[in-house]
Amino acid sequence: MTAEHSATSSVAIPSTQEILPIQLDVQCATTVFQKNPVAFDRWAPLNYLVGPNGSGKTTLFNSIMAAARGKWPNKVKILGTGRLGPLEKSVSNILGDMTQRLFSEDSIEAVYGTLFSGQDTAHQAFQLLEKRRDLQLRVLGFLRHVFKKTLHFKSTRRGLVITGVSVDGASYQIVDECHGLKELITILTFLYDDTFSVLGIDEPELHLHPQFQRFLLDEIKQVAGDPGESGKKLVFLVTHSPILLELRRLQDLASVLVFSPGVPPRESAA
Repeated sequence: MTAEHSATSSVAIPSTQEILPIQLDVQCATTVFQKNPVAFDRWAPLNYLVGPNGSGKTTLFNSIMAAARGKWPNKVKILGTGRLGPLEKSVSNILGDMTQRLFSEDSIEAVYGTLFSGQDTAHQAFQLLEKRRDLQLRVLGFLRHVFKKTLHFKSTRRGLVITGVSVDGASYQIVDECHGLKELITILTFLYDDTFSVLGIDEPELHLHPQFQRFLLDEIKQVAGDPGESGKKLVFLVTHSPILLELRRLQDLASVLVFSPGVPPRESAA
């Protein structure tokens, strides 16, 4: 083997710091981890927590989010599995709650003040879009591409609604149909919002066709990165979907925490 051939055939092995460049100290010693506490300190831009139900994914996820809120105060957004719940209620059932107060706020600063209250629902996405025309344009651009439909946001006295166009050209309000559409609006709004440095999503695949999961993953990968860089955020996904778990290189395994009942979570590369 010649020196030239040897040089071209060698493969540089990335260091742990290159694969997991983001520092965040996380410790968890509650519930399933009481007997075997776990600790992690380095993370990839996009991280996965995978494993069967009851194996501790959500417990560790909550510890990660708590640590992130300590390091980046008012910069962490968490979307749980019940994020669409309040959006499914009729307006008459939600009058007087945080939703009405948010829609009545005059300034974007007041809106964000309420968003940091810890309640994380799809309502917040629509309330934020009501005040942020730039986010509306980005979200609509993605949705029109994915759904191949003419969609618009419309401000009403009850807040922001999304409208479509029927086959006969009539405009209609999308309320009780297409849960996947509302899922995408919710996730994309906070993904695109540079106000937040960290985004944690529990089961982002909910209500989404596999093709739409792939489209969403492509968007997440574009944004995932070091929170210190403009337009980037640290992302954590708790998922059961093999569509979202895209591993193309050996070093990608380091971004996956694998859980099993009764066994401390481990990096899949171990």
